[in-house]
Amino acid sequence: MPLRSIAAAAIFSLLTVISGCTTSAFTSVDNIVSEAKTRTGMSSGTAVIAIRDDEIVYEGYFGYADIDAQRKVDADTVFYIASTTKAVMGLAVLLAEKRDEVSRETTVQELFPSLQFPNVDAGTVTVHHLLTHTSGMDNEPLTWAMSYTGLHDAASRLDMIASSYPSAAAKLGEFEYSNIGYNIMAVWMDENYGVDWRDTIKSTVLTPLGMNHASGYISEGVQKSWATTEPYSYKVGRGQTPLYLRKSDLTMYSVGLIATARDTARFVMATMNDGLIDGEQVLPAEVFQTQRATQIETDGGYFDGYAYGWMTGEKFDRRLRLHTGGFSGATASISYMPDEKLGVIVLHNENGLKANWLNGIAEDAVYSALLGETDEEVDAVVRGDIEKLVASAAKAHDRLEREAEQRLAADFSLTLDRTEYLGAYTHQYAGLIEVSVGDSGRFNLNWGALRATGYPGDATDHIDVNFRPGSYDALEFVVDGEGVTGLVFNGVEFTKTR
Repeated sequence: MPLRSIAAAAIFSLLTVISGCTTSAFTSVDNIVSEAKTRTGMSSGTAVIAIRDDEIVYEGYFGYADIDAQRKVDADTVFYIASTTKAVMGLAVLLAEKRDEVSRETTVQELFPSLQFPNVDAGTVTVHHLLTHTSGMDNEPLTWAMSYTGLHDAASRLDMIASSYPSAAAKLGEFEYSNIGYNIMAVWMDENYGVDWRDTIKSTVLTPLGMNHASGYISEGVQKSWATTEPYSYKVGRGQTPLYLRKSDLTMYSVGLIATARDTARFVMATMNDGLIDGEQVLPAEVFQTQRATQIETDGGYFDGYAYGWMTGEKFDRRLRLHTGGFSGATASISYMPDEKLGVIVLHNENGLKANWLNGIAEDAVYSALLGETDEEVDAVVRGDIEKLVASAAKAHDRLEREAEQRLAADFSLTLDRTEYLGAYTHQYAGLIEVSVGDSGRFNLNWGALRATGYPGDATDHIDVNFRPGSYDALEFVVDGEGVTGLVFNGVEFTKTR
């Protein structure tokens, strides 16, 4: 039996669904998500929750937290919720403002009075700019250190912030989505409160909201034996093989929490009910009202603006607040309709095309059900998207197989003998990349928590590296005269030291 048929059969026979609502429309949601996963061979796990007012009215769990162990996802499964954490961080900063500990008008220079910023005018960039992605700043070493390599400590984080530089894509006041603003606010929390930013988030947001199975520490989940997930991608082994890249405490910085779907739902319920949860006003209502107000307009469409940690938009002609997130082996989407008091959570332990499409399909199905559509009407809303997903997934798998064959058959275009490219390459803030050669003759690269194989690139002295499983980024070796003197990755220049 072909691999995709085996995966589909496994999905079909071993879906886990827990429904808190018996209406026909939510039965349709079960069927829709099950069908989409079965027909695309998506064996990894998916959690879907529907919220009305202050309660969960439906929850469904599909697929596996660990495919090899045949361990299904359920209500106790903890997912990595990625950049949806920005909504939590945005709330935490606004709560700090409510306590007069910081202001949205506080400048970056005021956040870090002892730092010098040679490349940017830190006296004009404010907390407001950081939280709305309008700072006009960039910092690739900071982004890669905090999200991928884990090569940072308290001193280097400050040094990296001070080395920030103007973005090539957006000026101060212009929208450019990135992690840098939230990274900077997390470091400010470390410095201001004298404890790790995650402890501040826990004491000011997670604990008050009763999010007892949520944390910014991977280690906490391990210590407490939480039911965690293996990470998958449709690009690697057709989504059946766990990825090497895992989150650690050092790579969770500011845009990473782990949480159950139910705890994630508690955050959304409290948000859309202005701090009221379980019948108790646990956080100030006006802070949530401030947080959801649109601050900057984007290019329009489904996502047409940004608030403080929330994207803004419309769905079915209703106002919507949403945020998405993704990382190797994880995809998340949280959203709510503030006027209707309806919300949807969709979490996966897989990233890429299938999970991204399924986010939209599940959200449309659940919101349709919440808005009173019948079983047949809900199915009609998403039927076309399911068919498009199935066709797109099949094409994507075929394309990936062709590209893999081409990559293996290609030859390197190198100016010098391959041995000249081997060695250590360092950057003051980004750390050290070790380049070696494997049995296959291809390059092997190690960079903090990251590892990659280097395949032939599109130009001389270029290779394509897969630090992020299934995704390939260009890396250029710098050849000067008769030797290799450095490499450039994502615009960051590393110097060869041996």
